[in-house]
Amino acid sequence: MREVYRKTLLLLEANPYHPSVRLHALRSRLEGLHSGSINLSYRITLEVLMQGQTLIPIDIGSHDVVVRA
Repeated sequence: MREVYRKTLLLLEANPYHPSVRLHALRSRLEGLHSGSINLSYRITLEVLMQGQTLIPIDIGSHDVVVRA
């Protein structure tokens, strides 16, 4: 899992909007954060700061765990 997570972070760093990451803005109580896919089971929640394209990982877990965080 660590290697898949590392590859996702590298891909996000190179191109945050790469189709395989499926980065999208969250709504409701998680508004202001984005979510992307690590694999079919796990997602990452992150803050996207467009100044300098800084990405700050917030949480990692299954879709249900990350969305309820």
